[in-house]
Amino acid sequence: MAVIAMGLTSVANAQNSATENSATASAQIVVPISISKGADLNFGSIIRSAPGGTVQLAADGTVTPTGVVMFTGSSAVSTSAASYTISGEASKAYVVTLPADNAVVLSDGNGHTMDLTNFTHNATGTFAATAETFQVGATLNVGANQVAGNYVSDVFSVTVAYN
Repeated sequence: MAVIAMGLTSVANAQNSATENSATASAQIVVPISISKGADLNFGSIIRSAPGGTVQLAADGTVTPTGVVMFTGSSAVSTSAASYTISGEASKAYVVTLPADNAVVLSDGNGHTMDLTNFTHNATGTFAATAETFQVGATLNVGANQVAGNYVSDVFSVTVAYN
């Protein structure tokens, strides 16, 4: 009986494992994303006003002033949405990350500032076989009786990442 019990034990142990021989390993190499700036964001020339207001510069370049008037004289500075050219793996989705409200501040260097809010872009969200150019706009918040001067921000980031 002891010999029969030993035989059953080794049969039982043999049935406690199994092998599957169909697994594979794989990897995908993706083209790195590239981005380059083509133009800066410029809100143009604005006439100071008692109430202040906003200048909305859409990604398509459309300018909508509210409470302020745009200066259009011969020395006026032109408006322009920021412009970026990107490329990546064709047909792959991507996301664009823009600065948060009030994270970008324009300053005249003398303590007077204006904040940017409501950043927008017109990127497609999917890489094509060729490079894509998209624009970025935002809203400039102009203070009441904003001090005259040339206002400039520090550099800010626009990030494109695979989704």
